[in-house]
Amino acid sequence: LLAAPWWGDGHRDHRIAGETARIFAGSGVRVVGYPIWLWHWGTPEQIDTSGWRALTLDDQDLDAKRRAIGQHRTQLNSDDGAPILHAGMRQHFERDVEVFVACAPERSGGIEPRWFEDFYARHEDPWGFESRWYEERKRALTVAALPRQRYRHALELGCSTGLLTSLLTERATRVTAVDVVEAALARAAERVSSPSVAFRRCRTPDEWPVGSFDLIVLSELAYYWSPRELDRALERIAGSLADDGEIVLCHWRPAIEGCALTGDDVHAVFAADRRFCAVARYAQNEFLLEIFRRAGDEASA
Repeated sequence: LLAAPWWGDGHRDHRIAGETARIFAGSGVRVVGYPIWLWHWGTPEQIDTSGWRALTLDDQDLDAKRRAIGQHRTQLNSDDGAPILHAGMRQHFERDVEVFVACAPERSGGIEPRWFEDFYARHEDPWGFESRWYEERKRALTVAALPRQRYRHALELGCSTGLLTSLLTERATRVTAVDVVEAALARAAERVSSPSVAFRRCRTPDEWPVGSFDLIVLSELAYYWSPRELDRALERIAGSLADDGEIVLCHWRPAIEGCALTGDDVHAVFAADRRFCAVARYAQNEFLLEIFRRAGDEASA
């Protein structure tokens, strides 16, 4: 059993420690993460608790825990009188349970198309795309972050019902939007009726639209792939990105049940690929937004 800070906690050091621990999941090691800053920023509707486990602590455990926390003097004391672990924050650690998030073993493949088809069939507004301020704000930030005013040909991977597609049509002369679910594409085509937009059913990364694109957008998609599929997608993107092209990544950061990757995992893989370089970054607890170009082209950012 390996316990580490939870990989979805939002704090960079905690996230990296948790992601490192997750490497061992599925190799005979049970990996669990313990939240720390979640208790400060999280709300019930933001968090999937299906993988949570609670360990009841007795008086001896609680006493040992209090003494251990008491040793973190840099967290409990501050020169300006405002400690990082203030009294309100410490109340979360005074409970008689310790909460852990179980790490599911890595899947050999990504999420199957049937899962998405069933999900769209059950929900009129999948993931709250049309109703949640989070989604509306994220789309606006994604488009606002685009460095150029106009693009020749944009590729949107996982277009869903076309809300982001409609915004991309204002910035690109042509848009190719793909998704694996026919119902989603039908709704997207109803929303965006323009000769400049082509909707295609495509199971990425095995299937890929033909063409050269100076803008490739992956929004809330790549963590549904397996690590092997993500590697395949990188090859596909490298082959279809124009020399002056840009890649936009925007992904939810906390871990998602059933997914082998988190949004941070996806972005880290792109950052580690020497063919690309990051030219813009916006990060908050809920999502990460980055723009990449081919290595050597960062000077024009």
